[in-house]
Amino acid sequence: MSLISKALAGYLRSLTGTTLLLLVCAIWLSCCKAHVKPLSWDPRDRVLEELTLPAGISGTGQPVRFTPKQAQGQRPQFHITPGFGWSNDPNGMLQYKGIHHVFFQHTINDTVFGRQHWGHVASTDLVYWTRLPTALYPDQSYDTNGVFSGSASIYQGVPYQLYTGVSRFYELGFYYQVQAVAVPANLSDPMLVDWVKPASNPVVAGVPVGATNLQFRDPNTAWYQDGAWRIAVGTQLNCSGTALLYSTQDFQNWTYTGVLASQTGLKPDGVCADGGEGPTGSCNQFGSGCRMWECVDVIQVGPVMVIKWSDEVHGRDPFSRDWYVLSSTNASVLGNMTASAEGSFRPGVNGSLNYSPRAVDYGTVYASKFWRDASQRQLWIGWTFETSAGCSPAQCSTGTGFTDAQGYQGAQTLARLVTYDPEIEELVFYPTEESQLLRNLQQSNRLDELLVSGADPEGMSILGKHVSSTQHMYDVDIAFKLLGGAEGLQPFSVGLILLMGADTDEGVRIHLNGTAATFSGQTKVTSLSILVDRRDAPAPSNTSYGGGFDGGPVSLPEEGVSSNELQLRALIDNSLLEVFAQGGRGRVTSRVYSLAVDEQWDVRAFGSFGSGSIEITGAIWGMDSCWKDSIELESHR
Repeated sequence: MSLISKALAGYLRSLTGTTLLLLVCAIWLSCCKAHVKPLSWDPRDRVLEELTLPAGISGTGQPVRFTPKQAQGQRPQFHITPGFGWSNDPNGMLQYKGIHHVFFQHTINDTVFGRQHWGHVASTDLVYWTRLPTALYPDQSYDTNGVFSGSASIYQGVPYQLYTGVSRFYELGFYYQVQAVAVPANLSDPMLVDWVKPASNPVVAGVPVGATNLQFRDPNTAWYQDGAWRIAVGTQLNCSGTALLYSTQDFQNWTYTGVLASQTGLKPDGVCADGGEGPTGSCNQFGSGCRMWECVDVIQVGPVMVIKWSDEVHGRDPFSRDWYVLSSTNASVLGNMTASAEGSFRPGVNGSLNYSPRAVDYGTVYASKFWRDASQRQLWIGWTFETSAGCSPAQCSTGTGFTDAQGYQGAQTLARLVTYDPEIEELVFYPTEESQLLRNLQQSNRLDELLVSGADPEGMSILGKHVSSTQHMYDVDIAFKLLGGAEGLQPFSVGLILLMGADTDEGVRIHLNGTAATFSGQTKVTSLSILVDRRDAPAPSNTSYGGGFDGGPVSLPEEGVSSNELQLRALIDNSLLEVFAQGGRGRVTSRVYSLAVDEQWDVRAFGSFGSGSIEITGAIWGMDSCWKDSIELESHR
């Protein structure tokens, strides 16, 4: 022990208990204060502020001047957002006593990533939500630096929230991660407002050899199998992203039972890419070869087992992405500590489906979660992060002057129904039927139009006289039919244009691009992709993120689809877009921003198909806000 250490120890021994307690409290408060960045704006301030766009984003290199009102006008209105502060991963979704609950990661006192709590909203129908008090606080020694992500399970009628507690950040320089549980303080309360943490926490603290408590988080919803309840927890095992399995009989005492799947196991050669981060070299959360698996999920959808994970890779664009793979392996192999368990999602070992990892969504979605409602529908929701100009690739976690002025960061997608499509051997994600409840039936326009191919590249307005051009909240559900194509194979492009302001050509183009084959007068679509083009979006949109595009291929049956079966749905909510092709076979979530928050916008349909024409049918609706001040409970007790 050094002389300084001895002197400090002697000084501490000389203090009375009360004085020592006050000293410790002062140090703790000082650390907390240092950790919280003061707000850089006042909501009452209406003085113009400046945001200078980084080179290559604004095009002109000129600063963008905005008011707090313009920044706050970007907020989505029919998607879940925090009242104030940073938000990210959705957590602990469940339906209890007729009430749907969504929790989410929430920094309650700042608009950047910080000391995480669990925000909480509730609904009777999955679309109209009421804000509730913060559900979980970082108030225990094992979660003092944050209540990280987790999932809900119901055991013997009691909801259990399994979550990751993080601590010791200032001591170790990283978050020490363990798994803990919280249960309702009052089981008769359908709103689940108050939660308690049992004295048995943390319930899972140990990791197997080759893993570390530095990367050990996000337990999923438990499933019952072979006489035990089981969960998967994401980690890095020997530098490889991995889903570890744990089992329990009582949700208090857990045992490590093996590896479910891993990044290494998913590769046909069983190894990570040579060089860079890999099993034989250094590794971290963002390795280009091997990396951390976050927010792992294990579910069954129809006849298939599904494992889903989230990963982040420095140098990859996009930096963050959610993936899933399928297996027809029977669930009985899960939890087997032999090598075959790790191979249960590996080609040629078990199962017979397409094992290539698939993107859950092509856009700005991360840390998504699955859950089932009371009717056993498989549902999904994901976090969509901010991408406005100046945001770092890492989900804007450090914020900008613009996101500070917004007063919040992050939104949740609409709940999506998840089904298995045997024609393409993939999952389909599509907004639940309840999403239609948000449509304002007084603001609608039915479409039955014929476009001459390429006659007007800017398309035709579809708002009509009843849909508000200044509300900027729309649900567009349309079908395109390709007509009169020349014999042979030719390309087509159909879609929507969102013009974000009055008398402007700045906006976003939503494309369904592909090829169609016409033989003997019959036309079939043989290839298809979905694309959101942000390159012409106005400031402060980031027009270079992802190259200015979000999108990718849409899988079709081997024989293609009829030319009158091209389907597109776009949910437009100020700065947030959710776009679906072919009933959810293709999915893109994207963020675009405009300072024209009080101006008229326009939604236009366009199409190009060689010498042919395009028939457009469907409708557009204005959308209502999702927020309600309270929930009527009588019919839900």
